[in-house]
Amino acid sequence: MKTNTHSQIVNHFRFWGTILLTSVFILGVAVVQVWAWSGRDYCVEELDEAEVFIEWNATDSDRGIQFFWDGEPWRWMRVKNQSGRAVLDVIAQRNVRAQGLTEGFFESAEPEESELPADAFFTRFPEGEYAFVGRTLAGCWLTGETELTHDLPAPPVLDLEFFPEISWEQPSGVAVIGYEIVVELVVVDGEGEDEEEYVYVDTATFPGNVNGFTVSSQFLDLIDAVAEAETLEELKVEIIAIEESGNKTITEEEVELEDLEP
Repeated sequence: MKTNTHSQIVNHFRFWGTILLTSVFILGVAVVQVWAWSGRDYCVEELDEAEVFIEWNATDSDRGIQFFWDGEPWRWMRVKNQSGRAVLDVIAQRNVRAQGLTEGFFESAEPEESELPADAFFTRFPEGEYAFVGRTLAGCWLTGETELTHDLPAPPVLDLEFFPEISWEQPSGVAVIGYEIVVELVVVDGEGEDEEEYVYVDTATFPGNVNGFTVSSQFLDLIDAVAEAETLEELKVEIIAIEESGNKTITEEEVELEDLEP
């Protein structure tokens, strides 16, 4: 039987030619897709703020860690620790995802030192760089980074002897770049099941070279009013010393109600 060698050769080349053209087409589409995706992925926005810091309440003897970021509207955000492992994931869903979020703030539990000693806390949260990675509404990467340190200011020493004038001293040690002052008034109204608690605050922020503050006259009028109505439950002053990295040390002290001038 005679075979048509010429036809076999032609069919052979047609077959492999088709395979080759198909492969080129698929490769071309893949390259275009990769180019399109990489073009979108290359769009990068920087967060306006990215912070990871420790808050130590020296009066209550407890510590916690806090996360804060702010920037372009985003759909999801991930925070990675110094080992590159994700420690926080936030994903917006449905209508919130469509709207987008611009800020994120998370505060951990703050166990007392008797439950979580300082050494154990610092081992749990070692120093190092934390990275923020997310996606904006426009599909760009949203990134930021910050350094977590263990540098904490010594507790400020409050002087309330001449309240409503408040003064403080800062022991030497870690440099302080600023202070937050919070005067908190707790008022209780009603009795039993009808009892309601209200909290009012007078706040101010100062650079690190300031060591005095006077409570506003409007807030003093409020204190006098609730004291006269005998609904004043507690009056305290909180001072927060802030270190360059954002770490905070808090001192709290109650104002003795009997020392308030009528």
